[in-house]
Amino acid sequence: MAIIKQGILGGFNGKVGTVIGSTWKGRAVIRSVAQHVHNPRTEAQQAARARMSLVSRMVSAVYTFVSEGFRAQADREAITSGNVATRLNLAQAITGSGTNVSLDYNRVMLSQGSLLNVESPSATVAASGHSVNVSWTNNAGVDSDVLDNDQVLFCLYNPTRQASTYDLVTACRDDQSAVLHYPALWAGDTLYLYVATRSEDKTRISNSIMAGSVVAV
Repeated sequence: MAIIKQGILGGFNGKVGTVIGSTWKGRAVIRSVAQHVHNPRTEAQQAARARMSLVSRMVSAVYTFVSEGFRAQADREAITSGNVATRLNLAQAITGSGTNVSLDYNRVMLSQGSLLNVESPSATVAASGHSVNVSWTNNAGVDSDVLDNDQVLFCLYNPTRQASTYDLVTACRDDQSAVLHYPALWAGDTLYLYVATRSEDKTRISNSIMAGSVVAV
């Protein structure tokens, strides 16, 4: 039974017919009741599950990064950053058909916003030290809101192990280089580097860029 605390037009908690009311982040929200699936093994349903599983595993592996990358949009929609990332990458980062699908890493996005990203980011694996050297061009001043002290955010994604390493605090736009370390046990795995920028006050962020892939040594 649902309990309506603020009159008939207020939010509610519990089930009413085909909807469920609850509170999330201090907001009243409703969602539909899950429908019973009579045949959960149709080709279309298997294909949908394959796509969702592929994207969900990736989003889980990079969740610390996407929680920052989609925070503003998630707050506007009263959903999680993971929901935003999953929806976006389902729409644009899947290649293949049916259950034979994979991620197009060039189209994967881990952040979305209007701030201009750094220019020409690239990655090279270091010969030792289990690290990746990142470089970029400082494009501060191209627009009035593109500043030297904008933070540069990195995520190194390892699809083989469904894991990532990241740095959200060390580099600024005018540094033009950084070093990102990864675990020694990743040796031999292909790693994908994603780069984004964020204003110093954390109110603005850029679209992420897949800056390159390297094979860990």
